[in-house]
Amino acid sequence: MLDFDTENRPGFYWYDEKCSDILHTIACAWVDDPKDNHVWQLRWSRIRGLHFPDSDYLRFKRIVESADIVTAHNVKRHDIPLLNAHADRNGLPRIAWPFVVDTLQDIKATKGMPRSQEYLADRHELHERKMHVGMSIWERASCGEPEACQIVADRCLSDVLSHIELYKRMNPAP
Repeated sequence: MLDFDTENRPGFYWYDEKCSDILHTIACAWVDDPKDNHVWQLRWSRIRGLHFPDSDYLRFKRIVESADIVTAHNVKRHDIPLLNAHADRNGLPRIAWPFVVDTLQDIKATKGMPRSQEYLADRHELHERKMHVGMSIWERASCGEPEACQIVADRCLSDVLSHIELYKRMNPAP
């Protein structure tokens, strides 16, 4: 089982005033061995400017397609569409997704109880917590500032590690 997360940066506004999302960072780790993890993010090149490298997307695609199951929080509404859009925008093959477990959609909604990963980590008193990143860091990372990009990479991986602990807590092994 592979756990993963993505971060995005706003792209541009279109006629209906929705902002497109551009892939910024991907982090992933195996649920049974979280130390076996990977993080990729956008880079600068003189030809393409600030972009997410095709080779990194393809590496992630191979890892996902080698998994039997992938899991993440809000993966069906955010991460998968973001990755599909990235593939389509760049003429790359879409990921052939294995079975997907989305802890946001799989949690039964209860009025008055949040379902965010941050809330669930607090509620279950997890060791790994979702790392907070302020707006100034997001803005600087969106422009490719290296220190801010590293913070976003750290946050993305912290989301994966926190989610692995959350998944195990919500789905204890028999």
